[in-house]
Amino acid sequence: SGAHHGSVTGAFIRQTGGAFGAIAAIEPDLANRAILENNLGAWLPRDARVATHGCALAETNGAAPFHDGLGYASQLSLLGATRITTRALDGLALAPSFLKLHLEGGELAALKGARETLRAHRPIVAATVYHNADGIFRTPLWLMENLENYRFLFRGHGWCGTGAVVYAIPGER
Repeated sequence: SGAHHGSVTGAFIRQTGGAFGAIAAIEPDLANRAILENNLGAWLPRDARVATHGCALAETNGAAPFHDGLGYASQLSLLGATRITTRALDGLALAPSFLKLHLEGGELAALKGARETLRAHRPIVAATVYHNADGIFRTPLWLMENLENYRFLFRGHGWCGTGAVVYAIPGER
């Protein structure tokens, strides 16, 4: 679904000791976002560097059916009973140095909607690639064709392909 409850964000905050520029946590599921915002408030009370966004990342701005209430598995889906706002990352005016995408199969569309942001800011990208057929080759191929002077790594963090992540690291890092 996105930032979910913020476990990766919390680990990032702890690892950096709070020495970061900004965090944009994108979580479209209302219940997940409430827990995320509560967690963020506990980790960094009233910190203006941290913002949450209630949209779903996609290739374009608009609206789409969303299957909410599934915890970490909430996702854009034709089976979804809720319509949610979708936003292209390029339209959010963010300047990421690290971009983590775990969108239950929506990673490729989100990357396509981030083309200009990726080129302008050259973040490290970590995208899950085990939710659908796009992940195993279309998502890594798109990254390799669209990101110049990047190194690419593929790692399975779980059993039997679950937790597979493609990493794109700018050559200058």
